[in-house]
Amino acid sequence: MQNAPLTQPLADEELDQLDALLAQIGPNSMTLEMVDGYFAALLCSPELVQPSGWLPRIWGKGYSLESEEQFTLATTLLMRHWNAVAASLRAMQDSETPYQPVVQEDDDGVILGNDWAMGFLEGIDTSPAGWDELLDSDDPENPLIPFMILAYENDPDPEMRAKEISPEEREFVLGAMIDGLEAVYNYFEPMRQTGNASREPVRRSEPKTGRNDPCSCGSGRKYKQCCGAATPTQH
Repeated sequence: MQNAPLTQPLADEELDQLDALLAQIGPNSMTLEMVDGYFAALLCSPELVQPSGWLPRIWGKGYSLESEEQFTLATTLLMRHWNAVAASLRAMQDSETPYQPVVQEDDDGVILGNDWAMGFLEGIDTSPAGWDELLDSDDPENPLIPFMILAYENDPDPEMRAKEISPEEREFVLGAMIDGLEAVYNYFEPMRQTGNASREPVRRSEPKTGRNDPCSCGSGRKYKQCCGAATPTQH
């Protein structure tokens, strides 16, 4: 389907083809899962980033492709996936249809989500304008918390890692990340409409969860012993 319109989502075999092309580019290129999270963050951001701004980050340093045809194919597939992610985010907002991330299973059939979360944070780094308020917030219900938990889960710096995540907790964190994606997308919608990457400070409509209060995730544990303990240290 190399001549398919750029608005046509990738079929499963085309996603596999793009995944293989990314793997051939070099050790520093993103995985398909990272690309999906990366595009989601860029499309949530208040400022539009042109392909010339995000393509180099996907390729990584020292990339190479065997031919111009491969480069054209990979770029075309990426553009189609960009448009598909954009359409899915709009559908999520308009019809309350949950976003379906492109995530891969490990050898045991478990969805980890680490690459997707790392791709999302890479997107924030590529288009940082307007994100400071969320990144600097100590609100225990900050929608970026599950992204950070998964992105830093295997970080070489132990102080950046969250507490160990059980299979049940991982399922909850993955769900919270998708809910957080919708919250972030809606949060920045006024800025995308106006092109102004600033807004009034967030004002909570509900009381802030105290560290000794029951955790809002429903685990029955105190917040400081549950999701509060899972918030990674920022440097």
